[in-house]
Amino acid sequence: MKIYISEKRILLFLLCSLSTYIFISISELPWSVYVLSIILCAGLLVFYLLINLDILLMRKYRLINLVVLVYSILVLYSVYINGMLAAHQLVGFVLNNSILTFVEVQREKGHFQFLCKVMFFWLSLLLFMNDVLMVIMPGRFYGDGLSR
Repeated sequence: MKIYISEKRILLFLLCSLSTYIFISISELPWSVYVLSIILCAGLLVFYLLINLDILLMRKYRLINLVVLVYSILVLYSVYINGMLAAHQLVGFVLNNSILTFVEVQREKGHFQFLCKVMFFWLSLLLFMNDVLMVIMPGRFYGDGLSR
């Protein structure tokens, strides 16, 4: 079995890993470090999507992208009106819009199966680590979650 490693595959693996990292929340990580890492992920994904803007403007994706954008703007406006707008909500706005478009770009480029494999790998690893933590430190998974 041969494994083909190229710059394109490494970049795609990193981008797919970043898109999976968005769904993971690590409680032991300081909040500022987590927000900065999410901002980095959002920035890299947005840069990648701007490079592939021609795919996002295709006719078959235009309506769904418009609906997601309008919905996200309405949610962001609601948060702003309620006076609870913070940096992580702005980053969430960017990420909510970039995940769907990232999947669209990967589908058009023929990398959708690779995206699914990478997401499966990272999410399976996260589930395994979560199960190990449940055996090692069960006090963190019941009650108020503050007991160590």
